[in-house]
Amino acid sequence: MNIPKAIVQSRIAKTILLLIATWLLFNCIFFLGTNPSQWIDTLFQWLMRIVWNNVGTTTARDFLIFGFLTGVGGFLVYVPNIMLLFLFSHILHDTGISPRVARFVSPIFRFFGLNGESFQPMLFGFGCSVTAIHGAHYIQSPKNRLVTMLIAPFMSCGSKFGVYVLLISFVFTPRLAGTVMFALYLLGVFVAFISSFAFRAILRIGKETVFDEPEPTLLKKPDVLRIIKQTMIDGWEFCKKAGSVIVVAATIIWALSYWPGISQDKYKELEAYAQQTNQPIPSRYTLSYHSSYAARIGQFLEPAFKPLGQNWKNSIALVTSIAGRSTIISTLLTLYGIDYAPGSKDILTHALSADPDFSKLAGFAMMIFVLLCGSCLASIMMFYHETKSYLYTALFILYPIIVAWTASSLFYTLGRVWIR
Repeated sequence: MNIPKAIVQSRIAKTILLLIATWLLFNCIFFLGTNPSQWIDTLFQWLMRIVWNNVGTTTARDFLIFGFLTGVGGFLVYVPNIMLLFLFSHILHDTGISPRVARFVSPIFRFFGLNGESFQPMLFGFGCSVTAIHGAHYIQSPKNRLVTMLIAPFMSCGSKFGVYVLLISFVFTPRLAGTVMFALYLLGVFVAFISSFAFRAILRIGKETVFDEPEPTLLKKPDVLRIIKQTMIDGWEFCKKAGSVIVVAATIIWALSYWPGISQDKYKELEAYAQQTNQPIPSRYTLSYHSSYAARIGQFLEPAFKPLGQNWKNSIALVTSIAGRSTIISTLLTLYGIDYAPGSKDILTHALSADPDFSKLAGFAMMIFVLLCGSCLASIMMFYHETKSYLYTALFILYPIIVAWTASSLFYTLGRVWIR
């Protein structure tokens, strides 16, 4: 009779149960969040069609579609999953599950100078860095809380997933895709743990070895109304602070990518010539992008990204992805003159393969940069909201950039030597 109980209470069994519960948690979040996200995406696609058919002024139409609606829709489409992560974070804490898990994993985390309280924020970082930073406010020690928030961007959030899929399909065969994806996630966790040592050295923080909260003997009944109210408050604060900044940033990025561009008369000439020669012509927005201020910025920054094997197109895609890593795909689609439609990502993969200035080695280096350079505008705003420190926020922004650039350039340089 004691054997089953001993097995259930063993560390191995608890680890397996924890992994299964984690898997179920994320599947539940993405299952519940998929339909609302699709509804939001469909709504904004409908609004874009209305604007396209009813707004006559080209500049106003392009601003509303490619600037405002794309920025707002691109932000709101992630809100359902972020709200669910907020909700489950409060549920896990109120029921006493989080302290149990924290105590269980604490020996592993203590080796890296953290404790088990950092587990839940880091876990939620796989969904979104914003919820990872938000979840860290349950950590008792201010020093441990700060370090956990600083390493949160190294977790591969949901917006990076699509970029991984694009670049993996460009660099590797389908047979290796799953293995490479898994390796990227593990690399992010490894760099996060190593960075905890670096941040403790930079900030002169000693090891966090104490976890005083006693393990609860029974799970508590959550206060449902309080949890719902707090989730709504957190969601509203996120939308108000991060959302406003992201929309403004998306508008600025649109303006930089639109002007000076090409005139309407010039585009009509090109359109007429294309019809005479029976050749396809990209949209005016795409052609404007190539002669825009954003393109000039990308060409100016190209030398900084050259050690990573990146051309000016990839440079501007990486720079503008500060608004969100998922914008890398939309920027590359525009720069390669590909209209967004079903199957456009496959066309983009072929376009990248046909680009003589972008090798598979450079594609892998770009993957590493996207993985390690994780601070987006939303996470930056949430980090500042939690710390109220310009100095720590600057560290939060600059450290991942330095690590990402160093790792990517080192990989690309050594790769070129190895290939030779």
